[in-house]
Amino acid sequence: MKHRNTKIKPACAKFKIRLITGYVLFLGIVMASINANSAFLDIGYGARPVAMGQAFTAISDDINATHTNPAGLAFITVPEISALYGRMYEGLSDNSEIGQGHFGFAYPVKKYIPGTLGFSWEELNLTEAYSETSFTLSYGTEVYKNIFAGLNLKMLRKSYSSDIYTEADPLFNNGYSKSAIALDLGGLYRVNSQYTLGLAVRNINQPDMGIANKDMVPMQIRGGVAYWKNNGVIDLDMSYSDSDYDISMGIEHWLSNKFTLRFGLLAGNDSRRNFSLGLGSKFSSFQFDYAFSLPIGGIAQTVGSHRFSFSMRFGAHYDINTALAAKNIEDLRVQLSGSLRAMDEARAQAASQEKQIKELSKKVEDQNDKIDSLAIEGVERSAKFKGVDISSGALNTIEVQMMDIARELEKSKREVQIFKNKISGLEKRLAGKKDIEKKSAAFETQTIGGKKVYVVESGDTLRSVAEKVYGDSSKWIEIYKANSNNVGRSGRIEKGQILTVP
Repeated sequence: MKHRNTKIKPACAKFKIRLITGYVLFLGIVMASINANSAFLDIGYGARPVAMGQAFTAISDDINATHTNPAGLAFITVPEISALYGRMYEGLSDNSEIGQGHFGFAYPVKKYIPGTLGFSWEELNLTEAYSETSFTLSYGTEVYKNIFAGLNLKMLRKSYSSDIYTEADPLFNNGYSKSAIALDLGGLYRVNSQYTLGLAVRNINQPDMGIANKDMVPMQIRGGVAYWKNNGVIDLDMSYSDSDYDISMGIEHWLSNKFTLRFGLLAGNDSRRNFSLGLGSKFSSFQFDYAFSLPIGGIAQTVGSHRFSFSMRFGAHYDINTALAAKNIEDLRVQLSGSLRAMDEARAQAASQEKQIKELSKKVEDQNDKIDSLAIEGVERSAKFKGVDISSGALNTIEVQMMDIARELEKSKREVQIFKNKISGLEKRLAGKKDIEKKSAAFETQTIGGKKVYVVESGDTLRSVAEKVYGDSSKWIEIYKANSNNVGRSGRIEKGQILTVP
């Protein structure tokens, strides 16, 4: 890295250069000046969301929700911990070491209040020069059917190291650190089994993090939509903050129950361009994730950033992805059942119409027989025979009725064929989801951490579950004790909930 020659000692000069360089890169992403609002920029935490280009607002179904969207904490049904280590912007010409750390913990508190509490610690630092730290208390819950909300209460702190240069700089006359409180709000809406919408508003109160002059942390509004597939999810996010905006897209593809590939792109009007990719692996209750991101605009002379994270769940987690896939199958079955009923009704209507046509045809034949017999006796066609109208007009009326019913019959037959085609298509779609159905069934009966689990079905109660599992409904209390943290008042359980079976 080039700089002018000075009389400063080489070691001190290098340290000062690293301080300035790190501050600019690490906070301002090559901002125009050091006085710009640059503290606590959102560069992403968590290997999984970073690998997806930070397009995670409408997903947020794990511990990373404490940073991306606190409403997603509501999807966490068992205690979960996570830790991350990151090396940022490797290969800078002055050998600056910029590190990132994270630790998070989430705990469902349904026994006391509905929802999940979370706590996280995050830090970004330039070794021996500068650091940004945040402590976050989070809460997320379902506020209405398929509508989730959450909030973050954050304590933000930034600090500089004391050295001969900072001591002489009037900027630090009031100290080397500053702390403030910030508030985030988030929301999620599960539209159906395939789409979720997310919205997060960060730093709503725009805290002042300036040491000598004001340095307001700008409010950030981030929205996203996620499309869930049978073997992955795609998320598209848009973010706006202090007249700057960015768009990001992330893709997550599940190769199996154990391995995941991720890809992401991020672009903004402030010249930021990031390409990212990553992978994950899951074994029992443990999950490992890795993310690599490379700036392709805004920052030069770097070979990219690396993040490694580890998480662990203490119990059988409600897997939203498997649940959504299972719900998709259930929706198809409901459609198939409805189509079968509708086809049966159309067939019954067609049979009734055919019966009516036969009856009218018989009536016409009877009338013609009577007319023929009267003609033989020399009676006029317009005559009345025993009070029965056997005129041509009466016959014409019957024939018109027959034609009308025949048209309705053809319509009913077409409807039957339409339903046959629809049923055939639904059956093919269901056949294509056999693997998912098997996965869902396996998930319901799998053993996790040496414990059997049961997936609650519609209409289940603790007594009915005990009857299914043990053949004895009186043993419901054993299931209740083993799941006391996840069972509602009076033993209320919900469809899709995972119960540990002792």
